Amino acid sequence: RSRKCKKGGVAVAKVGNKYHWAVGIGPCFNCDMEKECFPSEIIGACPKCDGDMFLINITSKNTRFLGCTKRCGHTRSLPKNGRLTILKKVCEKCGWRMIRVKEQDKDAREFCANRVCAQSSRQGSRK
Repeated sequence: RSRKCKKGGVAVAKVGNKYHWAVGIGPCFNCDMEKECFPSEIIGACPKCDGDMFLINITSKNTRFLGCTKRCGHTRSLPKNGRLTILKKVCEKCGWRMIRVKEQDKDAREFCANRVCAQSSRQGSRK
């Protein structure tokens, strides 16, 4: 699916549920209305710069990860399998939003994607 650009009326490519600006797809790459047209769901603060981390989902490569809104190059990996849900609940240790992964025939797991946090994905709680 695509969406019409608010500035020029041209169709804009979308990857998953988010516009994927990191690879420069479509006419809105470096557009000043990018944040208005494609608001990102913020997970937490970027540890490398003063930006925020948000979910990037590349369906053609079956890849999903967290990237920085300031494009500093900082990323965090996420599990490839299962349904990912970004929860409203935040981590008590670092303030990042918690993520829930539900794999087929397995219990759901909630975790904080921040690697330096004590509640990282390796210690995620089963729900």
